[in-house]
Amino acid sequence: MNYHDKLTQILTDFPRLDDIHPFYADLINVLYDRDHFKLALGQLNLAKQLIDKVGRDYVKLLKYGDSLYRCKSLKRAALGRMCTVMKRQKGALEYLEQVRQHMMRLPSIDPATRTIIVAGAPRQRRWKPPFKHVCRGQPPLMQKTLHGRSTSKKRRRARLNSRSFSRDAL
Repeated sequence: MNYHDKLTQILTDFPRLDDIHPFYADLINVLYDRDHFKLALGQLNLAKQLIDKVGRDYVKLLKYGDSLYRCKSLKRAALGRMCTVMKRQKGALEYLEQVRQHMMRLPSIDPATRTIIVAGAPRQRRWKPPFKHVCRGQPPLMQKTLHGRSTSKKRRRARLNSRSFSRDAL
């Protein structure tokens, strides 16, 4: 397997953010930073194009090689340039390997079925959905169904009523 085939396999195996469900696109954006993810894939695509160009250029030079030694040295030079291009991609390859290992550990969630996701710090006054595609309702409605209250006025009235009730009981 040569560099072209391996880079093509890496680029096709990673999900394209434009083709996957919006929930998973937001999840990748939150966990891995969408821009950094696309930048790393773009760097590998550019490296693949550079390696192809080096290969084409040296094949043209090989046609004019007059001795076996010169052809062998051209082949070594081409392979050296390809290896240099790949060495420069070390950071992008390490980042994509970390993303791949982390994505393998993520649970699979079917976005077509109804799923309840409870997320956030405990005892937080304001509730904000973690992803825009998870909650399609209004946040106060979700607070009411999750916590039993919807607005601060009702909470204030409930506190006042409970105080008056406790005074009457004494």
